[in-house]
Amino acid sequence: MPEFEVVWHSLVAQLNAERRPSEASLRLAKNIVGRLDGTCKFPTHLFVGYWPTTILSWEDEHVELEVFDDSFELGDYNVPTGEIWRLIEYSEPLEQSLPKLLNDIRTLMVANKSS
Repeated sequence: MPEFEVVWHSLVAQLNAERRPSEASLRLAKNIVGRLDGTCKFPTHLFVGYWPTTILSWEDEHVELEVFDDSFELGDYNVPTGEIWRLIEYSEPLEQSLPKLLNDIRTLMVANKSS
């Protein structure tokens, strides 16, 4: 089994059976995690957002990704208060915005690790 599949199953196991993200947002989140394989650190947490969206979190890097059914928002929380410092919204069609998202995740992880 590929490493990302093992990580994905451990992330999904964190979900509460009573309140789950939409299936579309879970599929998109899995697609994103699969594309991270070998290029940067995998998320450490997965939980349900408000809509119900899927939220992927990289705790040590203070990065959080909210995955909607067909889009996503990347939050940078690298400040002492834990509040959002910067929110990146992706308005382009999915296939155009996904490469930019992956690059932004990698960039934030490097920047937040060194600060």
